[in-house]
Amino acid sequence: MKIDVTNLGYYDFIGFIKIEIKKDIVLGSDVTFFSQSSSVTLDTGESQELEMTFAPNEVTQDVMWKCRHYYYKVYTCFACIYDPTDANTRECLFVSSDS
Repeated sequence: MKIDVTNLGYYDFIGFIKIEIKKDIVLGSDVTFFSQSSSVTLDTGESQELEMTFAPNEVTQDVMWKCRHYYYKVYTCFACIYDPTDANTRECLFVSSDS
């Protein structure tokens, strides 16, 4: 998974970006499946690509208490900067079985 991060602020940014992979649980609370933090230094207007790898451990299905899909949230310096709340429109990953 690759995410482009761009500093659109008026000041240079020195800190971290944390990406959380969440499981959307049907009729249940979403759970954090994986997270990774990366140290980032960006001048104003500068971009950087962050890359992470994770392996889903569950086939996704639209069944009660099962994982409907995987999605991600992005944090910086303890504030959430990307939080897609609509399960029907957010970018997500579906996993099927090989059989």
